Amino acid sequence: MLLKNIWRYLQSVWDRFCNRKTSAKSSSSTLDTAFVSLFGLEIKVTREIPINGPPYELTIVVPRAELRMNKKDGSQEIILSSITIAHSPRLTSQGMQGTPPAIPRKMAA
Repeated sequence: MLLKNIWRYLQSVWDRFCNRKTSAKSSSSTLDTAFVSLFGLEIKVTREIPINGPPYELTIVVPRAELRMNKKDGSQEIILSSITIAHSPRLTSQGMQGTPPAIPRKMAA
């Protein structure tokens, strides 16, 4: 078990090292990698982003991850709900079109 954990750690360090370089296709883009492992479910997102392009955000949301163990019969129940992965351009003030909506004022009583 200990050797397996050490092997996984070394593998993750190697993966991070390999992905910290520019893309083989183009020197004007970078590679980013995100990795999540929960109860045997593995999610890996690798993306290639142009250096001079708009900034992007990567969001991984796991609102509920639960492991229930029944002591009587030894059964296990794994609950993973609503896993969300979003890759979207970051909203900047220059990227907004038009004017922002006006904030309504309180009406006098």
